[in-house]
Amino acid sequence: MSVHPRPTVSWKENSKEYHVCVGASLSPKIILTGKAPFAVRYSVSVHERREVKTITTTKLEDFIPLGPFADVGLHEIYLLEAKDNNGCKFG
Repeated sequence: MSVHPRPTVSWKENSKEYHVCVGASLSPKIILTGKAPFAVRYSVSVHERREVKTITTTKLEDFIPLGPFADVGLHEIYLLEAKDNNGCKFG
């Protein structure tokens, strides 16, 4: 029997605040540990609306594609879950 560690996902620049204009896009970097490929779930919330999205990657350092932004105001982005090729989950 093999026991694998749980993968991790975190922001490369923790607690960074970005300022962009309507119509702009943003790609903040994430760092992953575990066995690739990964499925990363994240959420984007604005004005009481929450959208959950998933990206897949084979890289230990990648980015979350955001935008283009259509709404003004505060957008909150959260990393929810990372699942690696071992089937282990974080989050």
